[in-house]
Amino acid sequence: MKTSLVFALSSAALLVSGVSERAARASLLPYCEPVESRDSDPREMSPLCPDVLERTPSWKKPSVNAPPLAVADAIRAAHAEVRRASPEVEEWELLEVGLHSTRVEHKWYYTVRWRPTQWRTQEDQRTRTIVVLMDGRAV
Repeated sequence: MKTSLVFALSSAALLVSGVSERAARASLLPYCEPVESRDSDPREMSPLCPDVLERTPSWKKPSVNAPPLAVADAIRAAHAEVRRASPEVEEWELLEVGLHSTRVEHKWYYTVRWRPTQWRTQEDQRTRTIVVLMDGRAV
């Protein structure tokens, strides 16, 4: 189950726990949201910081208006990113799409979860979750 953790940790603590250097550096920014998911490697995190979120379209009144980025566009952006990040996998199967609010008012993001369509080994069964911002950027 995806969990969002809202806190800023020291880079040393993140590195000791095995989190990537990129996530450790991003955690030093104030109020970043490290987004963890059910990926095979739970140490993979996409930090969502206010300065990044502020540059994305707002979604006011979600109960009335459609999100600024259509689900299909989020899936396309995530598919391009998962293929770029794992070129050794021929084809990816879409597992789920999530829509999440943040601590920054009116700022939302998608998570798009994938798994390889075919796998040969247990390790190949990993899933990848891509975060897509409302401006269409996959991070």
